[in-house]
Amino acid sequence: DELLYSVIARWSKFTGATAIGQPGLNFFGNRMAVATFDLPNSIAAFINRLPKHLDIQSEDIAWHHTMFPYFAAAGHSERKAAALKAMITGEGDVHMTLGLTAFKVRPIKRLRFCAACNRENFAEYGEVWWSRIFHLPGVLVCPVHGEPLRVSTVDLDSTRRHEFVPANTENCSENAPPICQPNLEQIEILRNIAQTSGGFLRRREAPVRDLEEFRHAYLERCRLVGLMKSEKKVDLVGLHKAFLTYLVPVSDLLEKDTGADLMSDLGWLDALMRKQRKASHPFQHILLSIFLEQRAELSP
Repeated sequence: DELLYSVIARWSKFTGATAIGQPGLNFFGNRMAVATFDLPNSIAAFINRLPKHLDIQSEDIAWHHTMFPYFAAAGHSERKAAALKAMITGEGDVHMTLGLTAFKVRPIKRLRFCAACNRENFAEYGEVWWSRIFHLPGVLVCPVHGEPLRVSTVDLDSTRRHEFVPANTENCSENAPPICQPNLEQIEILRNIAQTSGGFLRRREAPVRDLEEFRHAYLERCRLVGLMKSEKKVDLVGLHKAFLTYLVPVSDLLEKDTGADLMSDLGWLDALMRKQRKASHPFQHILLSIFLEQRAELSP
Protein backbone atom coordinates (compact mmCIF):
# COMPACT_ATOMS: atom_id res chain seq x y z
CA ASP A 1 0.00 0.00 0.00
CA GLU A 2 3.05 2.28 -0.15
CA LEU A 3 3.05 5.19 -2.58
CA LEU A 4 5.60 5.10 -5.39
CA TYR A 5 6.60 8.58 -4.19
CA SER A 6 7.49 7.00 -0.83
CA VAL A 7 9.42 4.10 -2.39
CA ILE A 8 11.61 6.53 -4.32
CA ALA A 9 12.07 8.74 -1.26
CA ARG A 10 13.17 5.83 0.94
CA TRP A 11 15.57 4.43 -1.67
CA SER A 12 17.11 7.86 -2.13
CA LYS A 13 17.58 8.17 1.64
CA PHE A 14 19.30 4.79 1.92
CA THR A 15 21.64 5.47 -1.01
CA GLY A 16 22.38 9.06 -0.08
CA ALA A 17 21.05 10.30 -3.43
CA THR A 18 18.93 13.01 -1.83
CA ALA A 19 20.13 16.09 -3.72
CA ILE A 20 17.28 17.91 -5.47
CA GLY A 21 16.79 16.32 -8.89
CA GLN A 22 18.94 13.26 -8.19
CA PRO A 23 16.04 10.84 -7.51
CA GLY A 24 14.35 11.97 -10.72
CA LEU A 25 17.54 11.36 -12.65
CA ASN A 26 18.11 7.95 -11.06
CA PHE A 27 14.56 6.65 -11.47
CA PHE A 28 13.19 8.48 -14.50
CA GLY A 29 16.26 9.61 -16.37
CA ASN A 30 15.11 13.19 -15.88
CA ARG A 31 16.48 15.51 -13.23
CA MET A 32 13.36 17.68 -13.67
CA ALA A 33 10.91 14.85 -12.95
CA VAL A 34 8.13 16.20 -10.72
CA ALA A 35 7.69 14.44 -7.38
CA THR A 36 3.97 13.72 -7.71
CA PHE A 37 2.59 11.79 -4.75
CA ASP A 38 -0.81 10.73 -6.10
CA LEU A 39 -0.74 10.13 -9.87
CA PRO A 40 2.89 10.06 -11.07
CA ASN A 41 3.70 9.65 -14.72
CA SER A 42 6.55 8.21 -16.81
CA ILE A 43 6.19 4.92 -14.96
CA ALA A 44 7.65 3.04 -17.95
CA ALA A 45 10.88 5.02 -17.55
CA PHE A 46 10.92 3.99 -13.87
CA ILE A 47 10.37 0.30 -14.76
CA ASN A 48 13.17 0.39 -17.35
CA ARG A 49 15.62 1.28 -14.58
CA LEU A 50 14.71 -1.65 -12.36
CA PRO A 51 16.53 -5.01 -12.45
CA LYS A 52 14.85 -7.17 -15.09
CA HIS A 53 14.59 -10.20 -12.79
CA LEU A 54 12.03 -8.36 -10.64
CA ASP A 55 9.53 -8.78 -13.49
CA ILE A 56 7.45 -5.77 -12.45
CA GLN A 57 5.12 -4.23 -15.02
CA SER A 58 4.15 -0.58 -15.35
CA GLU A 59 0.51 -1.48 -14.76
CA ASP A 60 1.44 -3.16 -11.46
CA ILE A 61 2.95 0.09 -10.19
CA ALA A 62 -0.05 2.16 -11.31
CA TRP A 63 -2.57 -0.17 -9.68
CA HIS A 64 -0.72 -0.97 -6.46
CA HIS A 65 1.46 2.05 -5.67
CA THR A 66 -0.50 5.09 -6.87
CA MET A 67 -4.02 6.44 -6.40
CA PHE A 68 -5.02 5.52 -9.94
CA PRO A 69 -7.46 2.71 -9.00
CA TYR A 70 -9.35 5.04 -6.66
CA PHE A 71 -9.79 7.86 -9.15
CA ALA A 72 -10.47 5.49 -12.04
CA ALA A 73 -13.08 3.45 -10.16
CA ALA A 74 -16.03 5.65 -11.10
CA GLY A 75 -15.05 6.94 -14.53
CA HIS A 76 -15.65 6.06 -18.15
CA SER A 77 -13.55 3.16 -19.43
CA GLU A 78 -12.08 5.28 -22.22
CA ARG A 79 -10.83 7.86 -19.72
CA LYS A 80 -9.38 5.16 -17.49
CA ALA A 81 -7.41 3.69 -20.39
CA ALA A 82 -6.18 7.12 -21.51
CA ALA A 83 -5.15 8.06 -17.97
CA LEU A 84 -3.29 4.80 -17.44
CA LYS A 85 -1.47 5.30 -20.75
CA ALA A 86 -0.52 8.85 -19.71
CA MET A 87 0.83 7.61 -16.38
CA ILE A 88 2.93 4.96 -18.09
CA THR A 89 4.27 7.00 -21.00
CA GLY A 90 4.39 10.45 -19.40
CA GLU A 91 2.45 11.91 -22.32
CA GLY A 92 -0.57 13.95 -21.25
CA ASP A 93 -2.04 15.38 -18.04
CA VAL A 94 -3.31 12.51 -15.88
CA HIS A 95 -5.41 14.68 -13.59
CA MET A 96 -7.11 16.38 -16.52
CA THR A 97 -7.65 13.10 -18.36
CA LEU A 98 -9.48 11.67 -15.34
CA GLY A 99 -11.54 14.85 -15.08
CA LEU A 100 -10.28 15.65 -11.58
CA THR A 101 -9.77 19.32 -12.37
CA ALA A 102 -13.53 19.68 -12.85
CA PHE A 103 -14.38 18.50 -9.33
CA LYS A 104 -14.55 20.72 -6.27
CA VAL A 105 -12.95 18.10 -4.03
CA ARG A 106 -9.51 19.56 -3.33
CA PRO A 107 -6.35 17.50 -2.90
CA ILE A 108 -4.54 17.38 0.42
CA LYS A 109 -1.86 19.92 1.28
CA ARG A 110 0.24 17.99 3.81
CA LEU A 111 1.16 14.32 3.90
CA ARG A 112 -0.58 12.23 6.56
CA PHE A 113 0.02 9.18 8.70
CA CYS A 114 -1.49 6.92 11.33
CA ALA A 115 0.56 6.97 14.54
CA ALA A 116 -0.53 3.42 15.45
CA CYS A 117 0.47 2.08 12.02
CA ASN A 118 3.82 3.83 12.27
CA ARG A 119 4.50 2.30 15.68
CA GLU A 120 3.72 -1.17 14.37
CA ASN A 121 5.73 -0.72 11.15
CA PHE A 122 8.72 0.71 12.98
CA ALA A 123 8.66 -2.15 15.50
CA GLU A 124 8.50 -4.79 12.74
CA TYR A 125 10.51 -3.22 9.89
CA GLY A 126 12.52 -0.46 11.54
CA GLU A 127 11.06 2.26 9.33
CA VAL A 128 7.87 4.01 8.24
CA TRP A 129 6.47 5.09 4.88
CA TRP A 130 3.69 7.05 3.17
CA SER A 131 0.58 4.91 2.61
CA ARG A 132 -1.90 5.47 -0.22
CA ILE A 133 -5.07 5.22 1.81
CA PHE A 134 -4.21 8.03 4.20
CA HIS A 135 -4.07 10.52 1.34
CA LEU A 136 -7.49 9.89 -0.19
CA PRO A 137 -10.18 12.61 0.04
CA GLY A 138 -12.29 12.39 3.17
CA VAL A 139 -10.17 9.69 4.82
CA LEU A 140 -9.70 11.17 8.29
CA VAL A 141 -9.17 8.04 10.39
CA CYS A 142 -7.20 4.84 9.97
CA PRO A 143 -9.43 2.04 8.62
CA VAL A 144 -7.56 -0.50 10.79
CA HIS A 145 -7.14 1.29 14.12
CA GLY A 146 -9.93 3.86 13.89
CA GLU A 147 -7.55 6.54 15.15
CA PRO A 148 -7.64 10.05 13.65
CA LEU A 149 -4.85 10.52 11.13
CA ARG A 150 -2.10 12.97 12.00
CA VAL A 151 -0.64 15.75 9.88
CA SER A 152 3.04 15.49 9.06
CA THR A 153 5.35 18.46 8.63
CA VAL A 154 5.69 17.73 4.90
CA ASP A 155 3.82 20.57 3.19
CA LEU A 156 3.32 19.79 -0.50
CA ASP A 157 2.94 23.45 -1.41
CA SER A 158 6.28 24.45 0.09
CA THR A 159 8.24 21.30 -0.81
CA ARG A 160 10.33 21.65 -3.97
CA ARG A 161 8.68 20.19 -7.07
CA HIS A 162 11.49 17.70 -7.64
CA GLU A 163 12.00 16.65 -4.01
CA PHE A 164 10.91 13.24 -2.70
CA VAL A 165 10.55 13.45 1.10
CA PRO A 166 10.65 10.14 3.03
CA ALA A 167 8.47 9.56 6.06
CA ASN A 168 10.39 9.36 9.33
CA THR A 169 9.88 9.74 13.05
CA GLU A 170 10.69 13.44 12.84
CA ASN A 171 8.23 14.59 10.19
CA CYS A 172 5.71 12.03 11.49
CA SER A 173 6.01 12.77 15.18
CA GLU A 174 3.78 11.10 17.76
CA ASN A 175 2.99 14.62 18.91
CA ALA A 176 1.82 15.77 15.46
CA PRO A 177 -1.68 17.30 15.49
CA PRO A 178 -4.59 15.05 14.52
CA ILE A 179 -6.61 16.02 11.47
CA CYS A 180 -9.71 16.05 13.64
CA GLN A 181 -10.93 15.00 17.09
CA PRO A 182 -14.07 13.00 16.38
CA ASN A 183 -16.41 11.47 18.94
CA LEU A 184 -17.39 7.79 18.87
CA GLU A 185 -20.39 8.34 16.57
CA GLN A 186 -18.24 10.26 14.11
CA ILE A 187 -15.44 7.68 14.24
CA GLU A 188 -17.85 4.94 13.20
CA ILE A 189 -18.94 6.85 10.09
CA LEU A 190 -15.43 8.03 9.25
CA ARG A 191 -14.08 4.50 9.59
CA ASN A 192 -16.72 3.28 7.14
CA ILE A 193 -15.58 5.97 4.70
CA ALA A 194 -11.94 4.95 5.13
CA GLN A 195 -12.65 1.24 4.66
CA THR A 196 -14.81 1.82 1.59
CA SER A 197 -12.17 4.14 0.14
CA GLY A 198 -9.62 1.39 0.67
CA GLY A 199 -11.88 -0.94 -1.29
CA PHE A 200 -11.72 1.46 -4.23
CA LEU A 201 -7.92 1.17 -4.14
CA ARG A 202 -8.30 -2.57 -4.69
CA ARG A 203 -10.49 -2.25 -7.78
CA ARG A 204 -8.04 -4.15 -9.99
CA GLU A 205 -9.03 -7.39 -8.30
CA ALA A 206 -12.74 -6.48 -8.31
CA PRO A 207 -15.06 -7.03 -11.28
CA VAL A 208 -15.02 -4.08 -13.68
CA ARG A 209 -18.12 -1.89 -13.29
CA ASP A 210 -19.11 0.93 -15.60
CA LEU A 211 -21.10 3.96 -14.50
CA GLU A 212 -24.45 2.44 -15.40
CA GLU A 213 -23.69 -0.60 -13.28
CA PHE A 214 -23.07 1.70 -10.33
CA ARG A 215 -26.43 3.39 -10.95
CA HIS A 216 -28.34 0.12 -11.24
CA ALA A 217 -26.72 -1.09 -8.00
CA TYR A 218 -27.86 2.09 -6.24
CA LEU A 219 -31.39 1.76 -7.59
CA GLU A 220 -31.60 -1.84 -6.45
CA ARG A 221 -30.41 -0.91 -2.98
CA CYS A 222 -32.94 1.94 -2.85
CA ARG A 223 -35.68 -0.60 -3.63
CA LEU A 224 -34.52 -2.79 -0.79
CA VAL A 225 -34.52 0.05 1.75
CA GLY A 226 -37.81 1.66 0.72
CA LEU A 227 -36.51 4.74 -1.09
CA MET A 228 -38.39 4.28 -4.38
CA LYS A 229 -41.57 6.13 -5.38
CA SER A 230 -42.27 3.65 -8.16
CA GLU A 231 -40.57 0.79 -9.95
CA LYS A 232 -38.14 3.13 -11.73
CA LYS A 233 -38.33 6.41 -9.81
CA VAL A 234 -36.33 7.22 -6.70
CA ASP A 235 -37.96 9.05 -3.80
CA LEU A 236 -35.46 11.91 -3.92
CA VAL A 237 -37.06 13.80 -1.05
CA GLY A 238 -36.86 10.74 1.18
CA LEU A 239 -33.34 9.98 -0.04
CA HIS A 240 -32.14 13.51 0.72
CA LYS A 241 -33.64 13.50 4.19
CA ALA A 242 -32.24 10.10 5.16
CA PHE A 243 -28.83 10.81 3.60
CA LEU A 244 -28.46 14.11 5.46
CA THR A 245 -29.57 12.55 8.74
CA TYR A 246 -26.87 9.91 8.45
CA LEU A 247 -24.00 12.18 7.40
CA VAL A 248 -24.75 15.39 9.30
CA PRO A 249 -22.57 14.31 12.27
CA VAL A 250 -19.46 14.33 10.05
CA SER A 251 -20.45 16.87 7.40
CA ASP A 252 -18.39 19.71 8.86
CA LEU A 253 -15.32 17.50 9.20
CA LEU A 254 -15.61 16.25 5.62
CA GLU A 255 -16.27 19.67 4.12
CA LYS A 256 -13.33 21.17 6.00
CA ASP A 257 -11.04 18.43 4.70
CA THR A 258 -12.22 18.25 1.08
CA GLY A 259 -13.44 21.80 0.50
CA ALA A 260 -16.55 20.37 -1.13
CA ASP A 261 -20.07 21.56 -0.30
CA LEU A 262 -21.58 18.14 0.22
CA MET A 263 -24.76 18.88 2.12
CA SER A 264 -26.37 22.13 1.00
CA ASP A 265 -26.42 21.18 -2.70
CA LEU A 266 -27.37 17.55 -3.29
CA GLY A 267 -27.52 17.80 -7.06
CA TRP A 268 -24.58 15.41 -7.23
CA LEU A 269 -26.61 12.83 -5.31
CA ASP A 270 -29.52 13.13 -7.75
CA ALA A 271 -27.07 12.76 -10.65
CA LEU A 272 -25.86 9.41 -9.35
CA MET A 273 -29.45 8.14 -9.62
CA ARG A 274 -29.87 9.20 -13.25
CA LYS A 275 -28.39 7.81 -16.45
CA GLN A 276 -24.68 8.40 -16.15
CA ARG A 277 -23.51 10.82 -18.83
CA LYS A 278 -20.43 12.05 -17.01
CA ALA A 279 -18.21 10.80 -14.24
CA SER A 280 -18.72 11.71 -10.60
CA HIS A 281 -15.99 11.95 -8.01
CA PRO A 282 -15.27 8.61 -6.28
CA PHE A 283 -15.80 10.30 -2.92
CA GLN A 284 -19.43 10.95 -3.87
CA HIS A 285 -19.94 7.29 -4.74
CA ILE A 286 -18.37 6.31 -1.42
CA LEU A 287 -20.70 8.53 0.60
CA LEU A 288 -23.76 7.15 -1.16
CA SER A 289 -22.51 3.57 -0.83
CA ILE A 290 -21.92 3.71 2.91
CA PHE A 291 -25.25 5.44 3.49
CA LEU A 292 -27.18 2.77 1.58
CA GLU A 293 -25.22 0.02 3.32
CA GLN A 294 -26.06 1.47 6.73
CA ARG A 295 -29.70 1.89 5.71
CA ALA A 296 -29.85 -1.75 4.62
CA GLU A 297 -28.46 -2.90 7.97
CA LEU A 298 -31.21 -0.99 9.79
CA SER A 299 -34.02 -2.22 7.53
CA PRO A 300 -36.09 -5.16 8.80
